[in-house]
Amino acid sequence: MKYRLLAGGSALVMAAALSACSSSSDGAGETGGVTTVDVWLMRDSVSAAFQKEFVEGFEARHPKIKVKIQIQEWDGIGQKITAALASNDALDVIETGNTHIAQYAESGGLLDLSDKTDELNGKDWLKGLAEPGAYEGK
Repeated sequence: MKYRLLAGGSALVMAAALSACSSSSDGAGETGGVTTVDVWLMRDSVSAAFQKEFVEGFEARHPKIKVKIQIQEWDGIGQKITAALASNDALDVIETGNTHIAQYAESGGLLDLSDKTDELNGKDWLKGLAEPGAYEGK
C-alpha cells in the first residue's frame, strides 16, 4: 500500500518525514533503478537555498532515491490537493496549510506517525509546530 504524507504548516516537518514515506517508482525501480519521491511545497515556505541543500543532502544519503519538488501556489490549493489525492498517481509528500488538515482528517486522509517520532528525529522538530501539526493529540 502506498501512503501519502501531508505535512501541515511546515516544510521542515515534511523534510524530517520524507525518508519514512513510501514513494513512487519512475519505472526504473523494477530493474534496480532509481525511485522518485514526488513532493509539493508551497511557494515561499522554504528558501531556494534550503530546498537545494535539503535535496542534495537527502539524495547523497539515499542514492537510489531522487526528490522531485514542485512549487505550488496557495490559490486553489485545496481543490488541487483533493484532486491529486484522488488520482491513481498521487504525490508522495504534500505540504499543506493547517486550515486544510481537518478536511483530510475527516475523510481519513491522515496517517498517524506517532509511533515513528523517534525514527523521524522528533526531538529535533520545532516545538511551536507540535500543536498545529497534531490531530486528536497525535
